[in-house]
Amino acid sequence: MKKLLVLTMVLVSFVSYGQINVLKPTETITIGKVGGGMVPFIADLTYTKGDGENNYRLSFNDLKFTHITAIKSIDFKGNEEMVNGLYSILKELIDGESGVEKEFSIGKEYVAAKCISMVGVKSLKIYGTDTGNMGYFYLTKRQLDKLFGK
Repeated sequence: MKKLLVLTMVLVSFVSYGQINVLKPTETITIGKVGGGMVPFIADLTYTKGDGENNYRLSFNDLKFTHITAIKSIDFKGNEEMVNGLYSILKELIDGESGVEKEFSIGKEYVAAKCISMVGVKSLKIYGTDTGNMGYFYLTKRQLDKLFGK
């Protein structure tokens, strides 16, 4: 009976160990980052390599909250051409007239960007349109270039 109990315990330990898989860490590559260090964090754009398509993440400090730092993220799959297309849309918007707004989707999120002018400086207000918890952030032309590594 003792031998059967010991054999059962040994087999159970092998089965439970078989359910544990050690994953290879994926390398996260930063395309661009705005803020951080002595300046408050604004946004960053990173990706990890995937099968066929890369997994991108646009993280930003949600300015909806004034007393806390709330980092939100938009995740999407794509390639370098898609990211360059997003950059072109935003660059065209900030180079255009103030007050112009465009809506588009990034991954599963619907996002809008509006060109505004504050104290003579043009910037983009980028915000979610379909979810109330999406938040928003601002980018100047220089910060837009830095975010996309241009």
